[in-house]
Amino acid sequence: LSVYLIEDTWNELTLTWNNKPTKGEMIDSFLASAQKIYTINVSSYIAGKNNISICLWTPELFIYNQIQGDTREGYFNPPQLVWTYGENVDITVTSPTSTTDWFELYTYSIQWTSIGLIDNVEIELYKGNTFVEDITWLLGYTGNDGSYDFYVSSAEKYKGTNYRIKITDHDDPTVFDYSDYFSINIGSGTITVISPSSISSWTPGSSHIITWSSTGNIVDVDIDIYKGSTRIYYVSGVSNLGFYTWTIAEDIEQGTDWRIKISNSDDSGETDWSEYFVIATIAGPSIPGYNIILTIGVLLIATFSMVKIRYNKRKF
Repeated sequence: LSVYLIEDTWNELTLTWNNKPTKGEMIDSFLASAQKIYTINVSSYIAGKNNISICLWTPELFIYNQIQGDTREGYFNPPQLVWTYGENVDITVTSPTSTTDWFELYTYSIQWTSIGLIDNVEIELYKGNTFVEDITWLLGYTGNDGSYDFYVSSAEKYKGTNYRIKITDHDDPTVFDYSDYFSINIGSGTITVISPSSISSWTPGSSHIITWSSTGNIVDVDIDIYKGSTRIYYVSGVSNLGFYTWTIAEDIEQGTDWRIKISNSDDSGETDWSEYFVIATIAGPSIPGYNIILTIGVLLIATFSMVKIRYNKRKF
């Protein structure tokens, strides 16, 4: 005999041969050698359901071309649904918590407690409801010792406030727990542009060192160079060493409205702007301001000479 799952709806009061439901997935099969109760395990088919329907089927022809079974109202051997409860087992993730912040290039301890007989567990990382990775991928599980170290790699580009850890009994996927939502690489640092400043005046064709300071765990930065509100140059993924050499093009547009923006490559919200600075060619003898000084100097000398001459004349 074969036992099949019935997915179609049906009514025992109106059921006939012509409107019988279609048999679905086969649950089990067995050899019926005597009139007795046979056990069929339907554990994996009852989750989330209020009822379950099955049918008995065989390709063999019996006497009278039929198979006889007892219904729940039958006097002899009515079918029974037997619930078997295992021991009480449970897992509780204790770390990370809702106040946890992880940053790349650091190692953190995932922690949990458990009750009951659990030999091994599986640990997974989720972002919201989306699976990210199997943390215990090497063996597929780790010993149930309550702790597991996890290295936050920069290559994975983790970023968000809705990460969580799922820990599952390796031998029973129905026993699991999620951690609270926690953050990875959020609010990891600040950036301050030091040079250029408002008194910087750079010339076309020259090289200058852009400098900045930073706090927190910032691995790489992006550098954007603007004239007014227009980005003219950019370079991405610069190592966060605090300096970068920029060689200015000979034919660059000159002006007093240049400035530089430096951002965390992994978090564009962590950024800083330099003050406006000048890019201009310095002319030879006609430096702005020098003509005024020379003119004033000549005027003072001439005035002094005239006063001296007049004084001498009056003395004689």
